Amino acid sequence: MENNTQTASLSSSPIPTPVETNQVAIIPKSKTILTRKPRNLSPASVADIDNINRPSPEIFINNYYTKLNENNYTEAWSFLTTELQENSTSHPQGYQSYIEWWEQVNNINVQIISSSSQNKTAKVKVRCKDDLKNGSKIYADILYYLRWNETDNNWRILNIQPISSTTTKSNLSVNESQPTSSVSDNVNRLSPAKAIEDYYTKINNQDYQTAWDIYPTTVKENKELHPDGYNSFIEWWTQVDHVNIDRVKIEEESYDNAIVNIGTHYKMKSGKISPIKLKFYLAWNKEYQRWYVTKIKHK
Repeated sequence: MENNTQTASLSSSPIPTPVETNQVAIIPKSKTILTRKPRNLSPASVADIDNINRPSPEIFINNYYTKLNENNYTEAWSFLTTELQENSTSHPQGYQSYIEWWEQVNNINVQIISSSSQNKTAKVKVRCKDDLKNGSKIYADILYYLRWNETDNNWRILNIQPISSTTTKSNLSVNESQPTSSVSDNVNRLSPAKAIEDYYTKINNQDYQTAWDIYPTTVKENKELHPDGYNSFIEWWTQVDHVNIDRVKIEEESYDNAIVNIGTHYKMKSGKISPIKLKFYLAWNKEYQRWYVTKIKHK
């Protein structure tokens, strides 16, 4: 009997035979590359960085007066720009004119009143008292104009503008060697009327910072008069185009106090013209030899 049974081939098996392999499948990892976008500094940012690295104009001016008080005139002279050193009006004989003046001064007391800077320029206002070797004293407000010097990375004095000055004269001649306690206190001081006229001149010239200094600290910090301090002051005056002074009269004056009546016309930037009469109350400051306005009343 014939055997019809067929032997199934392994290759035809419905279940595939696993194949051994030594290869390992590697799945590539995607790389994330972090890049930093370069930062471009604007000119303003660069200027801000430069300003941070610069010494303050106030310190520069204080250092200048320190050199003068130390009689280090050569070093103090170097604080001036070449233009100012060669200015024939300020220094007709250059450095010689400079030291001829400062050798007459025994000591200088200085107070920084205000300062401002922008880019490579600055302004510093000082109030100083010069004690002269002949016994006299000079009280002055001075405005320094500064310029940044790239060569030695420091400020230089470009111009010096005296704002006001009074002198206490000595009764002694230069050759007399008597104690300075005998010096007279007589002062050729500014009249209170002229002080008010000068105040309005500064207002008309838009020199508001200097005009503001006619007020003592108590008035500047009076919240009823100036709620926001100096900002309140200039907010008003920037609305005024010009002030015409019609009349100035001293009502009374003593050594310490004065009252000045003034008639004016305020021309506003809006076009309106207002007649205004005011009464200024002033007090004499002996230390700084100047008048301060302590009160103003409408008449």
